[in-house]
Amino acid sequence: SWRTIVRPVTMVNFCAVVGCANKAKKGDGRSFFRLPAVVTHLGEEDYELSKRRRDAWIARIRREDLKPESYRNVRVCSNHFVTGKPALLYDTTNQDWAPSLNLGHSVKVSDGKERYALVVAFHQGGLASRK
Repeated sequence: SWRTIVRPVTMVNFCAVVGCANKAKKGDGRSFFRLPAVVTHLGEEDYELSKRRRDAWIARIRREDLKPESYRNVRVCSNHFVTGKPALLYDTTNQDWAPSLNLGHSVKVSDGKERYALVVAFHQGGLASRK
């Protein structure tokens, strides 16, 4: 009888931040985090907050080649968070609500107003030409 060994295909996690060459390796102590999902089942406030958070992550990653169909594969490594991991959704004042370190560009985003302005600029195409 023939036996076929089927091995699961494992995706290698690469950090999506421009200029970051980190990829997942066992034992290196680095974690990778998915782009936050937009919450659709808990109500309008949670939907808006989670959408705002995802938009902030996308704006901070600032990759021109990032398309909505690839969002589920986007990972950001722990090097881009002050505490090494993202804050919870409702902790909007936490510095790790979105990636903030070593982002491959020089724009610093600190408070909610600046974050909102950056997201608006991103959606209006204002960031695509800035480097």
